Amino acid sequence: MGNIEGINVSFAYSSVFLVIGLLLFILLTVYIYKYTIPRVSNLKRSFLIVLRSLALIILFILIFEPVITLKHKEDIEPVNYVFIDNSSSITAEDSLTRAEEVNSFIDHLKSNSPGKTEFYTFGSGIKITDTTNNQYPDFNEHLTNLSSVINYVKNKNENAASVIVVSDGIITDGSSPVYQAERLNIPIFTIGIGDSTRKNDISIGNILYNEYSYVGKESIVNVPVINSGFGGKDVKVILSEGTKILDEQNVTLSEGGINNVNLKFIPDTPGEKKLTASVSYLDGEISRANNSKIFFMNILNNKIKIVLISGSISPDIAYIRSSLEIDKNLDVKSIIQLSQNKYLAGSAPVSVIDSADVLFLIGFPSASTSQDLITKVENALDKENKPVFVTLSSGTDITKLKQLEKYLPFGIRKVSNESILVQPQITDINSALLKNNSADPVSVWDQLPPVFRNSSDFVAKPESDVIARVKTRNILSSAPLLVSRKLGKNKSLAVLAGDLWKWKLQTANKNSGIFDNFIASSVKWLNASDNQKQVTIKTSKKLYTAGEPVEFTAQVYDETFTPIEDADVTVKVTGQNYSTELTLDPAGQGIYTAKIESGLSGDFKFTGSAEINKKPIGNDKGTFSVGDIDPEKINTQMDPA
Repeated sequence: MGNIEGINVSFAYSSVFLVIGLLLFILLTVYIYKYTIPRVSNLKRSFLIVLRSLALIILFILIFEPVITLKHKEDIEPVNYVFIDNSSSITAEDSLTRAEEVNSFIDHLKSNSPGKTEFYTFGSGIKITDTTNNQYPDFNEHLTNLSSVINYVKNKNENAASVIVVSDGIITDGSSPVYQAERLNIPIFTIGIGDSTRKNDISIGNILYNEYSYVGKESIVNVPVINSGFGGKDVKVILSEGTKILDEQNVTLSEGGINNVNLKFIPDTPGEKKLTASVSYLDGEISRANNSKIFFMNILNNKIKIVLISGSISPDIAYIRSSLEIDKNLDVKSIIQLSQNKYLAGSAPVSVIDSADVLFLIGFPSASTSQDLITKVENALDKENKPVFVTLSSGTDITKLKQLEKYLPFGIRKVSNESILVQPQITDINSALLKNNSADPVSVWDQLPPVFRNSSDFVAKPESDVIARVKTRNILSSAPLLVSRKLGKNKSLAVLAGDLWKWKLQTANKNSGIFDNFIASSVKWLNASDNQKQVTIKTSKKLYTAGEPVEFTAQVYDETFTPIEDADVTVKVTGQNYSTELTLDPAGQGIYTAKIESGLSGDFKFTGSAEINKKPIGNDKGTFSVGDIDPEKINTQMDPA
């Protein structure tokens, strides 16, 4: 704060009335104490007059709302900011000449700029430059983020007089800062470095493709080929995986400058594929670094095969099937029994059980179900460890169901043929199976209509998780209603009730999606591997440029999908002649992060694991690549805009 230049006192009302009032209060006080009973000494009377007068004066002054204004002067020196592009594209051509020109410009500003001038360099971020010690840019950054310049000035608390940006305008990181710069309300001067002449070149644009595809399914990759100065020339566009050519096309380059080439291939094995789209070189190109582009595709096994098995026709099987068919990645088949040896027209053959990924037993088995079909299902659950979803829909024969009890998440103590109306009372509010479109997903479950539950004595097995218990007429019991189990390779999920179609019918008009989401989440939970369920470790992207830090993010969950915030997460990265191990730092909500700052090049694999109190939770793995091509060398043409 500068020196105080003046003090001013003002009142809400006229000061004339204030003075008159003060005089009246003083005279009144003197009159009151002129005669006292008993009489007091003159000294004591004078003291009482002064004391009361001061009290009345202060009270009266406050009524007039006094305002004291202090005036001070502060000199704020304006600052001129100078930002120098430190990316390697600046010196991609005529490196010595351009570097000398930039350094000469800095010296000129140091000598001739009025007021305070601060110099910075920028690439992926902002760095201050000490020009007093002849510190100049070294033009070695691998990214250009122009938006970081505007954000830096915006967040500074100093009085910015002007901003000067020296750059080639080639943005390789971040977004365009034009809109932010216009709202800054500070004069911004730009000085272009480089050659804006359009060079003859061919490059691969932004490739369009589906990140996920399936084995045996034709995949189409749209490759934009952009050319300048080569219209009418013939080139070859190639899609390859390593040294294997997947597809190729001969293309005549358009005079308009762009050709969209669709390349096709049929993946024959699952897994993550590193693919390359490239276009052949032509003499006279300014750069060959942009004639190819790497991308990744995840090839999955064929669609998840769901087999619904029902001992009789019921609304539940129709509604559950309709919910499953919403997901086009599910191949749904039904086996619906009418009598012991008769099935509903259109039912799949019993043999489809062998190829199923997930079984849905809906009101199965019934009284008419043959022993052969029960044995077929039992073998699938026992020998092939197929995950199973069970509902006790109408017609379920509980006595026959006991034959499958070993593979279910609940046990049957006593069989009854009676039924009661029940509602779910959620006990595991963190279960991912409960998610829906409502603002409060759990409360929606508590408001579902009653459904019929067999009165048999069902108990959850010790290793099972009870997600919801039975509620009858708002009275909660210990009996399970929605229960899951994961034991070794066996996964099972059961709804111990029938007429579940009521849940979908009543909630359809509320757009909560509670029934559809529950069925979809059940399939994901049953079909998911253990690693996918609890621990996920990824890099921020699959392809990094030279010099760019590699960032890792891990998500760790417990058995009920609750984030774990105090786990120990490590990642080991290996490549050709390279190996390192990282410990990820917690970032809250079960998320952990780390990054490799040092420069890498080539293809790398990583394996990560998480544990808590030395107890393993799960692990994950993946791949990433660091290109040896500097993005600043791909396009060196100055962007005047």
